[in-house]
Amino acid sequence: MRGALAALLRNRRAETVGRLAGGIAHELNNLLTVVIGALDVFAIELPPESSFRGPLEAAQEAAVRAAEVARRVLLYAAERRAGTAPGDPAAIVGAAVELLRRGLPRNIRLEVRVPDGLPPVRGDAGRLEAALVDLGINARDAMPDGGELSIVVEDVSYGGASAPPSPGARPGRYVRIAVRDGGCGMDAATAARAFEPFFTTRPPGDAAGLGLSAVRDAVDACGGRVDVRPVASGGCEFIVHLPAAEIAAAATVPRDFAVPREVVRGRGEAVLVVDDDADVLRATERMLAAIGYRVLTADSGPGALALIARGDQPIDLLLLDIVMPGMGGLATLRRVRERNPGLPALLMTGFAGRDFVPPVDLGAEIVPKPLDLGALSAAVRRAIDGGRPGGGAQGAGKI
Repeated sequence: MRGALAALLRNRRAETVGRLAGGIAHELNNLLTVVIGALDVFAIELPPESSFRGPLEAAQEAAVRAAEVARRVLLYAAERRAGTAPGDPAAIVGAAVELLRRGLPRNIRLEVRVPDGLPPVRGDAGRLEAALVDLGINARDAMPDGGELSIVVEDVSYGGASAPPSPGARPGRYVRIAVRDGGCGMDAATAARAFEPFFTTRPPGDAAGLGLSAVRDAVDACGGRVDVRPVASGGCEFIVHLPAAEIAAAATVPRDFAVPREVVRGRGEAVLVVDDDADVLRATERMLAAIGYRVLTADSGPGALALIARGDQPIDLLLLDIVMPGMGGLATLRRVRERNPGLPALLMTGFAGRDFVPPVDLGAEIVPKPLDLGALSAAVRRAIDGGRPGGGAQGAGKI
């Protein structure tokens, strides 16, 4: 028991370090998008014979080296979050239940249902086990006067008329794990923030508020989904969807950091850029405008949907940040595609480190931050030309 608890604590510490490292890298990538974008725009506007050409190229090289530092931080964060080999969900649940049984008071009844024949799931077994223990501890703490804690595992498939567990999730086979308690429950405002790092409803000094955030990170790492919903009879239910190992992973575009030597120009097409970071939004707008695109901007998913719904400005491409408060890029793109399935789109993110696998099945390329003009211009051109009948090389106008 002591060894298992020690391993759980080590996993929690590694999870916290990895999450903090990933957050730092995300912020660095947003800042570097502004810096690299400005330098790239200056580079294409500055006369070749200018005496500022040398210092500008030196600044570009320094910014590229800084981007490599951010990439290494993301790699470090990934290393804190162990591998994604297929694992037996029944064994993962069984190990978590064994730990929980020893830590539950007598006034809490534990009911567990795990069917035979579950498919393997892709993810780190230790992290997923720790995540289930965290959910069980959360349920225990919600029932100080006792009650029933149930863990029900199911083999489910989505596709056709049966929608996947979340917007942007891939159709296919999943292992669904429902952890339900009969405790005090959560109001809508608390449920909306339940997975935020350091958010807690407990008294000061009683908890760090990292348990449910660690659960979300562990599930997200294998392309899964975790949600919380109230139970009509009281209490709440956490529902975890883990994709079966056979669900193909979406590929991330390889990134080779280098000062852009070639930029592909636009031809006046309209690009709608959506990002909640105002500085990144302005930097991306300047980059695209400098190479011949007409740029529209929105600082949120709902703002983008409202602009598109007006229909007064035709849009040739959507460029959306994946991580935004409220409605993120995946959910926004899913909503857009319901009405306009053929609209070309790109998704950008500052979290695209090693093994980054966004749960997206929308045919949109992933453009990692920090954005540089060479990589961005090429991706925009590919997306626009790929979305047109006969599109392709005719879109290339290089400088």
